[in-house]
Amino acid sequence: MIEGVLVLESLKPGTALDTSDLTFRVLRRVEVENPAPWQPSRWTLADFEAEGIDPEAFAAQLAAVLAGPGWYVDFHSEQRVWVVFPGQVLGYARGDEEGRRRVVEYGLSAGVPAAQLDWGD
Repeated sequence: MIEGVLVLESLKPGTALDTSDLTFRVLRRVEVENPAPWQPSRWTLADFEAEGIDPEAFAAQLAAVLAGPGWYVDFHSEQRVWVVFPGQVLGYARGDEEGRRRVVEYGLSAGVPAAQLDWGD
């Protein structure tokens, strides 16, 4: 089982993400405080879960459809966290503070504002 959150505005125009294996639990619209200059001030968040999918293949699919700079998708299982950036899949074992630090550093270098690097472990 994996669980995560997708910001729908992070998808590149003209791309499609196969969500047939995902269950969307909640869709919500939020106002974002201090979005990056290239980000809209309102986001649509999709909380999802999936059972029986290959998380690496799903992460690769996400990496191909995310817009850049400054967007990512995170999801996790009981044991692992995946953080997917445009063209890049990173991850670490849950609770691995050094692994998380490396992903945060990559996110900053990829243009994600520090305040947005707030996924849960």
